[in-house]
Amino acid sequence: MHDLIDEIVACHNSGIYAPALIAALGIPETLGAIAFPDLPRDEAHDRWYDERVGVRHGPAPGAGGALLRAIRQSLLHADPARFLPFGFARVAFYEPVGTDSLHDGVADIGGEAVLQLRIDTFINDIINAARTHMDELGADHPAIAGLLSPRLEPFAIPAGNARLL
Repeated sequence: MHDLIDEIVACHNSGIYAPALIAALGIPETLGAIAFPDLPRDEAHDRWYDERVGVRHGPAPGAGGALLRAIRQSLLHADPARFLPFGFARVAFYEPVGTDSLHDGVADIGGEAVLQLRIDTFINDIINAARTHMDELGADHPAIAGLLSPRLEPFAIPAGNARLL
């Protein structure tokens, strides 16, 4: 898990936000299952996010984890209607550029309610919460030590090089 977070941070710090965002969106599901093994998956995800990151990304208290799941599902399944229960039509992530005239929150863009989120802050909040949680668990915790490392090791094959998990 530490390797995964290090790779997300490397993408984030290089300004390669899309892969960092997609990977970061999976962290609450994994750590939620570790923190709340007796809860249903979605409930564990939402509770981990709400308790660890908070509702700062949602337009209303209690919408944090559910909104994060909706963002992940929308990215993976292209279903923008998932945001309608939250009171907006779409989510727009923006990059930090110059003096930033954009601000987090719901804005009217072309007659449509759009939740604007600064992507680097959004990713960083999840990463910081994950690191804190893993530090609390300790490196020897079976759920942390047993997680598959995403670091790819080079493996020579006749046609060239491949990478294996």
